[in-house]
Amino acid sequence: MNEPLALIAAGGTGGHMFPAQALAEMLLAEGWRVKLSTDDRGARYAGGFPDQVTRSIVKSATTARGGLTGKLMAPFKIAAGVSAARAEFRKDRPSVVIGFGGYPT
Repeated sequence: MNEPLALIAAGGTGGHMFPAQALAEMLLAEGWRVKLSTDDRGARYAGGFPDQVTRSIVKSATTARGGLTGKLMAPFKIAAGVSAARAEFRKDRPSVVIGFGGYPT
């Protein structure tokens, strides 16, 4: 039987990613499979995650930055990220999802 899968959703800054990394390490030690779902910004902090953690980069955005074009494109990026995350949920069927904040959560 496969080990249970924990999906960790975190992104944006080290303040979200470093606690997520600590949990990932603990879960791996307990025999879980772990997947990280993050955005481009969070991926910059994912280098310290153990190699056994699979990674998924989802689109995310905010209407608080990016000028007029960024504000207009944000809903489309968010919709694309939600759609991709839903597809991955259906494929992966995680046993648990743990969110640590940031836009991709």
